[in-house]
Amino acid sequence: MEEFRIQKGSFKEVKNTILLRRLALNLFLAIIIFAVLFFNKDNDPAFIQLPILLAIVITVQLVLALRQLKKYEAVFESFSITVNDNEIISDQWGRDPLIVSKANITEIIKYDNGVIVINSNNPKSVIIPKQIQNADDLEKLLLEIKSIRYVKRSSYYKILRTAFTLITISSLVLFFFTENKLIAGITGGISICYFLYYYYMTKKSKVKDERLQRASVWIIVFICLITLMLFSKLMSK
Repeated sequence: MEEFRIQKGSFKEVKNTILLRRLALNLFLAIIIFAVLFFNKDNDPAFIQLPILLAIVITVQLVLALRQLKKYEAVFESFSITVNDNEIISDQWGRDPLIVSKANITEIIKYDNGVIVINSNNPKSVIIPKQIQNADDLEKLLLEIKSIRYVKRSSYYKILRTAFTLITISSLVLFFFTENKLIAGITGGISICYFLYYYYMTKKSKVKDERLQRASVWIIVFICLITLMLFSKLMSK
C-alpha cells in the first residue's frame, strides 16, 4: 500500500492563481461597466458614485475570497491518495472517502496542467491535483493499472476560450444596461449561446463531480432569467 499526499506549502500557488483571476475579472467588469455608464453619463447620475462603489465591491470580494481560501487551505492540504492491491482511495477532510476498485476503472486521464482524473463505474471521479507529492511514482502505479490518456490543450484553444469568456461578460453587462432592442437581441443571444455551450460541456465532461452537477442547475436558471429579460426588452415599447 502506498499513500501520496499534497506537497506542503503548495497551496500558495493555487491561492495566487485564484486571486489573480478574480482580480482580473473584477477589473475587467469595472472597465466595462464604467465605459457603458461613461457614454451615458449625461442621463445617468450613478456615473459620479461609480468609481467609489466599484472600489468597495472589488475590495469586499477580495477580502471574502481571502477568508474562503484560508478555510479551503486546510481542506486542500488534507487530500491524500492511497493505492493498495485492490483499490484506490481518495480522502479529504470534510468529505467521505472515495473508494474505487481497480477492476472498475474505465479511464485514466492526465491533463497538460498536471491534473489526473480517474473515472470508473462510481458516479464520482477521483481528481488528483498536480500538487501531489511524488507525482511520477503515482503515475507509474496508475500505468500498472490502466493506460493513461494524455490530453493536451493547445495555447490557441486557451486563448480562444478566454476571449469568448470576456466577450460574453461584456455582452452580459451591455445586455443588463441597454434599452436598445437590437443591442439587447445581439448581446442577449451571445450570452444565452455561451451558457448553453457551458451547460453542454458540463454534461459532456469526463470529470464526474457533484459541484459541476449543482452548477449545471444554476446555469439553466440563469439561461431562463436571461431569456425572460430578453423577451421583456424586445417586447417593450
